[in-house]
Amino acid sequence: MAITFSWQITNTTSVPVPTGVNSYVITNVSWIYSGRENQYVASIGGNTVLNEPDDYAGFIPFSDVTQETLCGWIEGKLGQDTITAMQNNIKLLIDKNKYPFNRGLPPSFGAKQ
Repeated sequence: MAITFSWQITNTTSVPVPTGVNSYVITNVSWIYSGRENQYVASIGGNTVLNEPDDYAGFIPFSDVTQETLCGWIEGKLGQDTITAMQNNIKLLIDKNKYPFNRGLPPSFGAKQ
């Protein structure tokens, strides 16, 4: 089965919009990126700093920002190479849970009586 990846936004930091609009600009997002394959789950946490917009023409008020919007901003900031590396790391973590190392098994030749 394939790994399903998802974002969880855990916190945001914002500053007031300088243009007089009664809203805030999100400048920092804390997140958890998780992968799930059946009962196996692995996660990576992080923090992404977002730039304040140069032009507020397309500004989205804080109250209208959705999780999908934030995830798109995070992915755009991190870039596909970083997302792929995170997915590969999560896959390795899941594989370690599925196939644990150093299980402490007795030797197969055992003592005969």
